[in-house]
Amino acid sequence: MIGSRPPVMDSIPALLVDPAAKRIYESIELLRILDREMPAQLVSTFLYIAAYEPVDTLQIANATGLAKSSVSRNTDWLSSHHRIKTRVGLGLIVKEVHPLNWRTRICRLTPKGAALLYQIKDQIYGDSD
Repeated sequence: MIGSRPPVMDSIPALLVDPAAKRIYESIELLRILDREMPAQLVSTFLYIAAYEPVDTLQIANATGLAKSSVSRNTDWLSSHHRIKTRVGLGLIVKEVHPLNWRTRICRLTPKGAALLYQIKDQIYGDSD
């Protein structure tokens, strides 16, 4: 019918929901609780550090394909010292000077970051829906 709108779906039938994709989505939402505008490269940086810690910023840049400046900005945001003075870092990682190269930093999860990683893994692999 011309001028008519398609019917609005109030809810998606449960049979159309992909449970694995839903768990991944919900795990990403756990990160977005900290910052609703969190970009994908920040999520990627956090998950790379979580997977390979301790890891230095040069390794992060090489593995993720991000520029060193982006890695620096992302790891600042993930740490307690956000580059923008009016914002607070997320406190998920610590950055320490690399003992062999003062221009790079070693990144590790904080207890808060480890707890968040546990929640994400539980959301993806746990029994809860």
